[in-house]
Amino acid sequence: MGVKPPDVVATALKPDDFLIKGNEKYEKKDFRGALADYSEAIKLDPNYANAYGNRGATRKELGDKQGALADYNQAIKINPNYANAYGNRGATRDELGDKQGALADYNQAIKINPNDAIAYNRRGYFRYELGDKQGAIADLNQAIIINPNYADAYNSRGYVRYELGDKQGAIDDLNQALADYNQAIKINPNDAQVYSGRGYARYRLGDKQGAIDDLNQAIKINPKYRDAIIFIGLIKYEDGDRETAIKQWQEAITIDPKSAEPLLALSTALHKKGQRQQAVNMAKQALTLDKSFADEAFLKKKLWGVRLIIDAKKLLATPEMREFLSKSNPT
Repeated sequence: MGVKPPDVVATALKPDDFLIKGNEKYEKKDFRGALADYSEAIKLDPNYANAYGNRGATRKELGDKQGALADYNQAIKINPNYANAYGNRGATRDELGDKQGALADYNQAIKINPNDAIAYNRRGYFRYELGDKQGAIADLNQAIIINPNYADAYNSRGYVRYELGDKQGAIDDLNQALADYNQAIKINPNDAQVYSGRGYARYRLGDKQGAIDDLNQAIKINPKYRDAIIFIGLIKYEDGDRETAIKQWQEAITIDPKSAEPLLALSTALHKKGQRQQAVNMAKQALTLDKSFADEAFLKKKLWGVRLIIDAKKLLATPEMREFLSKSNPT
């Protein structure tokens, strides 16, 4: 007679188990796998705020901003003191053109957690884009006080300082950002966001090729890194390589069809090539998504170069676009 095997008691996975599995997959850029695990956690516990918050971040990575917004809303409904959900929802609202909603969310994130350096950094750069440079500096200073090794905050503050005429302070901040990014890359050479941040810092310090190298490395790690793809297009356009810029922006639109920036950049390039009607239609689509891109000062804050801004102004000055903008902004 054979030996009877012992009884095996299966232990069902709990919501926390699926959250942990989802987090591990998210870190490995397996966003679809993470999405499935977070959804399973929510299925087992419909009031699991963290699972909704993390699924929202995952949906945003997959380009589903409205889905992300819905998950952040639900997370906040379950837990009104969920600071990270407010911060992430603010960033998503900002990308969707809801500037007031974004600012309200950043304010609430900081109110709940006054030691949230990421929230101060986000609000600081957001204030800069709105033209509030002193408010931006105050927030970025606070982010650095909370985390003296916060490379992104040094990067942002360096750019704002430059705009305020403090060129030496700007250079000091950008060099500090570079040092911090270098250290971060030594610790984790697979962090696309760090390479992207270093790329922006290098560009601001005048090292275009170094910037492109870092942005390409970010894209190698995360092939759907939309912002890095867009920025390479901006650099290439200024260098006169319009065709490469067009390909970059087309790729960004494929990743995120409702992103206003590559739509307007591409429409500008197409208008320059003589494809006028297609350019106008695409520009209308871009400005319907986010009217801020009709503002020259806003384009400069987005690091659009002189050549691209001049060409964009020519497109926006066409009779059809002037009529469209007048209807969009009634006096």
